[in-house]
Amino acid sequence: MSASRATGWRVAVGAVAGLNAVAALGGAVGLVTGTLSLEELTDRLPFGSAVLGGIALGLLVAVPQAVLTVLAARRSTGTAAASVLVGSAMVGWILVETAFLRTVSPLQVGYVVVGLVQVALGFALGRRDPGVTPRVLAGMVRSTVRVRARAAVVQDRLRAH
Repeated sequence: MSASRATGWRVAVGAVAGLNAVAALGGAVGLVTGTLSLEELTDRLPFGSAVLGGIALGLLVAVPQAVLTVLAARRSTGTAAASVLVGSAMVGWILVETAFLRTVSPLQVGYVVVGLVQVALGFALGRRDPGVTPRVLAGMVRSTVRVRARAAVVQDRLRAH
């Protein structure tokens, strides 16, 4: 595979991550400032706080997406693995979010798809980027799933109290 094909995949990873970072930052700012309202769903958030939800969105989605964008722009060899990790984390974020809100919206379904696209882009780039093996990428996905499973246990404990 040529370097130019890897560059095309890297550009796609960076573009998707950049758009996600901007969208997540906008959502985070909207929740923190109150310009974006979850209405009756706010009571279902931890501590009933849209502000904490906004901070979490910024830290757990916008920041990793922005870091991935920078990695892609710098043509880092870690871009493929980071795309798999960040995409998996976004899927996990949406799953945890839907568990807290106890509702599913088309926007959430869309972001699960986007997260899966990021995972696929990461694997596609990894196949074209020297030094990144499918085994390394698969290991990152497995560890992310384990972390998300632990987060679900913590969420259940918080909900019980």
